[in-house]
Amino acid sequence: MMLVVVDGKEVEVEEGKVETPGSFLRWVGDGAYTAMTVFRWTGNEVEGTSYDDDDDDDDDDAACHPLEEEEVGERWVLPLWRRHAERLVESMRWLYPDHCIAGGEGGLEEAVEEASRATVEAVLRLRGRSRTRGTGGRSAVDMLTLVVRPGDQAKGLSCLAHLFTLPPPPLTGVTAPAGLLLRQHERPTPQAKSCQWASERLGLERDLVRAREQHQGLTEVLLVSDEGEVLEGMKSSFFVVERLDGDGDGSRGRGKWENHQLVTCPISRGILPGIARQAVIEIAERELGVPTVERPLSVSEADRWEEAFVTNAVKGIQPVNVVVSSPMQESGSTLTSELRFWDSRGRLTLALEEHLRQHFSDPSVRDTITLWIHHDE
Repeated sequence: MMLVVVDGKEVEVEEGKVETPGSFLRWVGDGAYTAMTVFRWTGNEVEGTSYDDDDDDDDDDAACHPLEEEEVGERWVLPLWRRHAERLVESMRWLYPDHCIAGGEGGLEEAVEEASRATVEAVLRLRGRSRTRGTGGRSAVDMLTLVVRPGDQAKGLSCLAHLFTLPPPPLTGVTAPAGLLLRQHERPTPQAKSCQWASERLGLERDLVRAREQHQGLTEVLLVSDEGEVLEGMKSSFFVVERLDGDGDGSRGRGKWENHQLVTCPISRGILPGIARQAVIEIAERELGVPTVERPLSVSEADRWEEAFVTNAVKGIQPVNVVVSSPMQESGSTLTSELRFWDSRGRLTLALEEHLRQHFSDPSVRDTITLWIHHDE
């Protein structure tokens, strides 16, 4: 299932042009974007919270809107929506400073919220009509990609959306591990999530396809600076778990995670401030008592890495089971070295994965909103 909506209206696109989120972003060409999962429930499900435009209260846990006995409705949960909206605003400010100044104080935030909310609601209504409604329960997960950019009018915004259904998760509920291909490359505009990145990373994606001919487990490219610092994934943030022995320096976890810490590259080094990245840092400290140290990483110190994983707002946490170095030559890719993790799904990664999954699917989590789409039938 795939939908493309522009300014609230579904559009037909030439077959094969926008089959994936990446191809959609390349088709759009320019703009600020964000990507997330959306969850749909059907039938007379009334638990949870909803977002109410008329509620001026600062409490995010707005009142529920129960369905009438004979009314059919859909409940959509947008995990961490407010953080996604904030990132769209910050990306717009970076990419289009003149346009943003024209919007006035507070004007950009309101314009992004209005344009994106209208487009999201249009997408979800179309998505609801595409299914046979009846039995209740949680449905499959959809991936929603939103693009905001200057519209035709001087102060207006245009919003585009791409939605498609993700493959069903395995029956075990366990996320497949990620294999990473090291590449020397840095994101050109880490301060903004720009559609242009989808075109700029095409060379990296081709490298990944070629490398898979020799190593089928590769799923993501891990970006490395010219100085050899491990930065982030092409579409993800990168974390490692370090175990601290003895009285060495560093922060230390509490309880069962004593002498453990997470390490990830600092944002100041030029990486995207990922939404899932920040959620993991918060959950690790608050729920598990594990501190996060933000400092440059190097593959040369990998013998200290007890576990490793990547994160993004669509897949959540993926444990890393292999990192491959593959310097490019004119004739193609030649695998030269490989670092394999003995425990690709370590205890701390599993604990974080479970907490983040609950965090993404819980309507009561701060910054998450619930939309109710009603159908009178």
